[in-house]
Amino acid sequence: MADGGQVSFTYRLMVWNMTPEHAALIGGMEWSGGGVTLTRRVMMEAQ
Repeated sequence: MADGGQVSFTYRLMVWNMTPEHAALIGGMEWSGGGVTLTRRVMMEAQ
């Protein structure tokens, strides 16, 4: 909820690099709410 309205988030991720010591995901995020839809590229890493 944001300002009394509902906001929806969708993540689409794929494995980009995976080793025993490191993991990286890359993809996109889309969110919609209040008549607006925005998209962004996303990269997530775990070490």
